[in-house]
Amino acid sequence: MSGSVLGIGQWRSAPLESGHAVAVRARSGLAHAHADLLQAQPRGDWWTGEAAAEASVRHTVAVSRLAALDEAWGVAMAALGLSVDVLASTERALQQADSLAHAHGLVVSPDGEVIDPAGVSPAAAEVRALLGHASQLAQEADVTLAAALSRAMAHLASTHGSAVGASCVGVGVGLEWAASPVSVMLLTAPSRGTALSSSSPSPAAAAAADVVAWWGELTSAERAQAVAECPNLVGATDGLPAWARDQANRVLLDREERLLVGREIALRPSPDGLLTGLAEAATIGTFGGGARRVEYTEVVSKLAAIQAVRQVLGSTDGQVRQLLLVDMSGRDAKVAVSVGDLDRADHVAVLVDGFTTTAGRDLVGADAAATQLTTLARRESMGWGDRGDVATVTWMGYDAPQLADTLLSSHSVVLRSSAEAGSVALAAFLASVGGGRHLTLIGHSYGSTTAGVAVARGNTAVDDLVVMGSPGLGVPTDRLGLPLPRVHVLEADEDLVADLGWFGPDPDRISGVDLLGTSGERLPDGSTGLPSVGHSEYLAPGSTSQWNVAAVVAGSGTRVRRAS
Repeated sequence: MSGSVLGIGQWRSAPLESGHAVAVRARSGLAHAHADLLQAQPRGDWWTGEAAAEASVRHTVAVSRLAALDEAWGVAMAALGLSVDVLASTERALQQADSLAHAHGLVVSPDGEVIDPAGVSPAAAEVRALLGHASQLAQEADVTLAAALSRAMAHLASTHGSAVGASCVGVGVGLEWAASPVSVMLLTAPSRGTALSSSSPSPAAAAAADVVAWWGELTSAERAQAVAECPNLVGATDGLPAWARDQANRVLLDREERLLVGREIALRPSPDGLLTGLAEAATIGTFGGGARRVEYTEVVSKLAAIQAVRQVLGSTDGQVRQLLLVDMSGRDAKVAVSVGDLDRADHVAVLVDGFTTTAGRDLVGADAAATQLTTLARRESMGWGDRGDVATVTWMGYDAPQLADTLLSSHSVVLRSSAEAGSVALAAFLASVGGGRHLTLIGHSYGSTTAGVAVARGNTAVDDLVVMGSPGLGVPTDRLGLPLPRVHVLEADEDLVADLGWFGPDPDRISGVDLLGTSGERLPDGSTGLPSVGHSEYLAPGSTSQWNVAAVVAGSGTRVRRAS
């Protein structure tokens, strides 16, 4: 879209209004389909056996895919509705500027320059301000709609197992976007540089090795250009160097914050409880204030997540931190942050948390635990191991079940659906950071179920799986592809969740797994480890369980303290 006054004046809202109506109808149909699908869930009280289990898994996958479609149409619906109103405001500002200019004998050129033939009109400044306001509204609407449709494409692609909804296939001064006929029409900008050949692998569909090969063909300047102009691709593509993903995701974080701040202002409730601004005009009476309040809550939660990310990245403890994932397209903010340089680490740990976890509430605390674990594992590696460096990633890359999900939700903590959906992204991430180095996957609570299902997908490069307070691995152990001594189980006293066996057998009762101690006892460095009690103390500083996890991460399995 052109940013000139002439170009903006030619924009029309009718196609957006039509698209909004289509999105409304589509999401309504999805809501009915989702309700019908939930009613059709296989019941274990009248159907059991292998066929029943397979039907249950396929039902869960179908529900997850339907949820992704619902997210996609929801994003498109909200963005199109908001864009219609923003465009109307733009048209009004242009009309006011035109009327004011005509009344005072001013001339407005196609590129927005206000010409005052007499050189004395006091209205010239006001006309310029109106034109500037119109241009700003138009550009913000353009960026917001393009970003929202890109996110919607990512959700649609996820229903077919693709992690990226669009791929950046052009390099040079300008970069092209390619995803689908719709996104090409809306997002393509003319390439002014040299494009990659059509035979180059598409990062959206290629395996991690192919993405690395694609990246290797680029010059340093082209890589910098890709980071700056395609941050959503570079930041999210597993297989690219961590430094590049970090730089791209920091750019993306700024962009997402600007968009979310705008949405928060538009959705902010007025004192009398009604929604105000453009969002009210676009949605109340169509979707109901309740849905808008839910969206407002989600926006506020995502802004809190961004602030938590900034707090972590701004830490002054001397540790390198890399931002490996920023995704605000779903219900919850999805982020991943490493402590340590992932590109140089010989030992990498990936931490996955579970029930009630959100980035806004929990990232700062999780990063502190990851920092302590990294320091301890690095000390163990340097003193007793192979002297390899260590990095730990806090991975919050899926919609973890929340308390409000417990009843009548496909995200409920009593269902596998969140673990099943999250395991796809987790498996891809693990495959990209593993290979040629020691990789430990650590899952706590429901996160251990997500971790187990991810490892069972295969080709994750995981060497050691550590589960803490696990309600079950979600899959039979023979599907993990790991020797059972490399499956390390920690179960603290009074941890009721760890005894549930809700998603398979209680892990500490599986014959052959490595049972690590959580009680207070003498540690190899001469200190006395503190006992862990309950469900949330497995990585408590100075605890025996923290020592044990760090020893596994450092590859020092001979120095762990096993459960008696």
